[in-house]
Order: sequence, then C-alpha cells, then structure tokens
Amino acid sequence: AASGEEAAHGATGATERGKILVVEDNQELRELLQQILSKNFEVTGAADGYEALTQIVQGKQQFDVVVTDLKMPNVSGIALMQTLPKGVPVIVMSGFLQREEFKNAIRALSPFAVFEKPFKTAALREAIQRATQVASSAAPNADAQGGNEPEGELGETRGTQAEGQEVGDPKDASGL
Repeated sequence: AASGEEAAHGATGATERGKILVVEDNQELRELLQQILSKNFEVTGAADGYEALTQIVQGKQQFDVVVTDLKMPNVSGIALMQTLPKGVPVIVMSGFLQREEFKNAIRALSPFAVFEKPFKTAALREAIQRATQVASSAAPNADAQGGNEPEGELGETRGTQAEGQEVGDPKDASGL
C-alpha cells in the first residue's frame, strides 16, 4: 500500500512526509526510533556519524532533519554536526549531556533541539515536526538557533499514552 501511495504522490509525497536521518549507535534504540518515527516521516538509520556522512556524501541523500546521538564510535555526533551541510536542522539526543565537552559543543553548534535520554517519543516527534517546517521554509541554520525552545518540553509528559513511551535510558538498555 505504501508503494502505491508513494507513486500517487510522486516525489512531493516523500518531501511532505519529511526525510529524517536517525544516527544512533545503539541498534535497538535506532530501530525503535525508526519504527516509531516512520509513522509520520520517511526515516533512514545510521549506526554512527561515519555511516551518516557516507549516506549524505556518497549516497547524495538529502535529509530535512538529522536526529543524532553525541557519544558514538568512529565519528561522533559532534563531528557529524560540524560536517553537515548548512541549513539542516539537527536534534541531539544523549545520555551524557552533563559532560563538559558535550555542553560546550551544544553551545557552539546550537542544535535545533536537545533531548536527554530517556525522553518521550511524542516530544521528539513534535520537535522533528517543527524542524521539518523550518527546513521546508528554507530558513538558514542561524534562524534555527532559537532551537533551545523545545528543551522546555524535555520534562513534560504531553502526548497520548501510546506515544508517551520513554526511550533511550542509557543505564537500562534492556528496556528497549
């Protein structure tokens, strides 16, 4: 059914859904996020920053939003953010936001939103929706620096019961 739907909408159908790149080294969390977000977005996964950059550069793929962990092997989320094309909104998710290196990187790179693991998937989905609107309006990345706004939602529990599930607890990966 999805392929017929995509054929009916053509190339604009994919753009309307928003192309999201989820970069997370924890395979279970990455796959869970891909599954949850694919209900609203066209989602691609990458195991680390190197794999993400390979998809962008060699695969010539363009994404409306990049959701990335910070602490990953090979190429970190920080290095990934420094290398991404200008104007691509980045949403950071990490269980290590209290580390000084990560605090400094977030201040310097001004991601669109920051989520501390564990977080509510509904809040992430809302931030991605706002980020895709920024991307589709072709706003320069400097305009997205007001991205600290979604941080206020980190502690909130808005969303339906089904979507209010918490994901990404770095202390308990067994709950994924």
